[in-house]
Amino acid sequence: MIAERLEPDRAATRYTIGMVLERRGKTSEAIRAYSEAVRIKPDYADAHRDLGLALARVGRLDEARRELSTALALSPEDARARQGLDELRQDTVR
Repeated sequence: MIAERLEPDRAATRYTIGMVLERRGKTSEAIRAYSEAVRIKPDYADAHRDLGLALARVGRLDEARRELSTALALSPEDARARQGLDELRQDTVR
């Protein structure tokens, strides 16, 4: 029971670690942290969004689209997720 109550905090911690790693230019490590956050809390829209944006930066575009789409499904008003997905769609058309 206690572990279940701590899980959301653990997801938030992994997400925050991912943000710090990304700011330090460690995108691959950030991807692992964001992935862990969404594994722990599958409805964590911000983590899906930032995972998608990080995946796009390293050229993993199909995965990026999937994560950004998930972020938008969870949080339709997320402008950053929408912009990231729109940019990926435009790159596909070009």
